[in-house]
Amino acid sequence: MAQFIDEIDAYVRWYNETRIKMSFGDRSPIEYRKSLDLMPWKQSKFLSAPPSRASRLK
Repeated sequence: MAQFIDEIDAYVRWYNETRIKMSFGDRSPIEYRKSLDLMPWKQSKFLSAPPSRASRLK
């Protein structure tokens, strides 16, 4: 079960952070937000991977 949760977390992070979206001008969601100055360039809570949920459930 823990591995399943880790895989879902990884997919959600990929989907929300790194996938390329044509409606964002062929950018990832993070690149798009940065281009609109909606998040800081140097530090972002989205760029550092949080501890997996499975490890927090133990």
